[in-house]
Amino acid sequence: MGELWLGHAEDGDLEAAIKLPTAGGDRAQEILDRFEKEAEILAGLDHPGILRVLDAGTAEDGRLFLVMEYVEGCDLRRLLRAERLPAERAMDIFSKVCEAMKYAHSEGVVHRDLKPSNVIVDIKGAVKVADFGLAKHLGGISTDGRTSDGDGLGTPYYLAPESMRNASNTDERADVYSLGVLLYEMLTGNVPQGSFTPLSERSGFARSWDALVDKALSDDRESRMPSVAELHDRAMVLWEREQLRGVSRKRFRWLAVAVLVALAALGGALWSKKGGATTPTYPAPNTAALETPWTNSLGMEFIPLLGADLLMATTETRLQDFEVFHVFEEGEVPEWRLGSARAAKHPGMLVMSDRGWAADLKALPSSPGYLTTPEHPIIGVTSMDAWAFCVWLTMKERSEGRLEADQRYRLPSIAEWRSGTQDEPELFVQGNFARQEVLEGPWPPLRPVSEGQDDYPGAGPVHKMQRNALGFLGMAGNVSQWVLPSRAIDDPEENEARFIGYSWADPEPTHLNKAIAGRNHRRGMRRSDIGVRLMLELSK
Repeated sequence: MGELWLGHAEDGDLEAAIKLPTAGGDRAQEILDRFEKEAEILAGLDHPGILRVLDAGTAEDGRLFLVMEYVEGCDLRRLLRAERLPAERAMDIFSKVCEAMKYAHSEGVVHRDLKPSNVIVDIKGAVKVADFGLAKHLGGISTDGRTSDGDGLGTPYYLAPESMRNASNTDERADVYSLGVLLYEMLTGNVPQGSFTPLSERSGFARSWDALVDKALSDDRESRMPSVAELHDRAMVLWEREQLRGVSRKRFRWLAVAVLVALAALGGALWSKKGGATTPTYPAPNTAALETPWTNSLGMEFIPLLGADLLMATTETRLQDFEVFHVFEEGEVPEWRLGSARAAKHPGMLVMSDRGWAADLKALPSSPGYLTTPEHPIIGVTSMDAWAFCVWLTMKERSEGRLEADQRYRLPSIAEWRSGTQDEPELFVQGNFARQEVLEGPWPPLRPVSEGQDDYPGAGPVHKMQRNALGFLGMAGNVSQWVLPSRAIDDPEENEARFIGYSWADPEPTHLNKAIAGRNHRRGMRRSDIGVRLMLELSK
């Protein structure tokens, strides 16, 4: 229907988006009328969540143009294609869209075309509702020329049923319907169609969310919430309850881990010696050197980290390493980790997605989307699962006589991980980073990405990565890795984990500082390109 240009003020200090209708054609007058009415409607709206019109006029070729604020970022549609949004971010975006539409409705304006491609998210997280080209003013102004019965408008899936039957017979409840679709899609990664799966089953949320969605998506608008304000308020109440449920689950899991540790400490119940067999003798971890790594019971190799009483794994933790933990967990303590991932076996394919182990890529659209082998790094694991893996492996190897009582596995601190990179920026131009064909959002690329630099469409086998001067592989790219602030090393109640380093899903970094920023991430949250690299503490 039109063209969009990037404009610059004469002094160069302001950028703007300039929108023009397509010239000529059978619908030229209709499109022109819509432009004029859109400009008229937006001229009366002033809200930080609505894309502003700065100016309007007529171009030299006679076409009307709108000058709108320019937002550096991308639309929500691209975000949803790129990844399953964390619930926290989805609810933040939803709340901001609701605030914008509550204001528009208070000014008598119904959008009538709310959908992901009309929601813009800038690089700082601000949210803007855009494209009022099909908006309607309840006072009489409408940007839609098709008002006869049966003439629909807008986009299928997001369009209220009454809008498809009679475009002129719409009110605020049409936007309530569209927001209900948007809420479901952001929280589940799917658009509700036909007899759709309840939100609670796809997201793990409480069943009370299902009633909210069903009411918002009612075919009969009289049965819907009468306003966006009511939908927003009810959704935020449920979200607060969901967050409280998450805290309760997290506390239960910490208690369960503590119980497991206590059981192991009291006589090694899970790995007790049977039949009076003699305990084998194993090499001591402190014999590790760069040329002769120390190997643990899972075949993971460790070397010293800058001469300290610390060893760090030479590679990220592999799928085959983490699977042993999951098999144990299923066999010994099947109830203590509610909602945790479960190991699934499938010849030639074992994938950890952001919802757990997946043997069928088609079953989970959020799965990594590439085949893995036992030598691939574990990804999609929560920081809590990573921590529990360290506890389990420590207890296992102490009972087997491989570790002393004061030796333990743990996640590295940010400073320790940084020391393993030797602060050499040139190392960060030869890792496994996103190629052009796999890089899609969540933001438009702000710098070039490398094409065809390796043979891996996703993460690669851990031993295929580049080794740095200190002997560690995969510090530059492949997967990001869980780390802890230094204060968390000796504080089991410290509840913050971070991830650090670039991954296969990132553009090629240009310098080290960006890769070691230590991005915040709360324990219990998942991200599909975060892996685990273990530390072995030789003495406390």
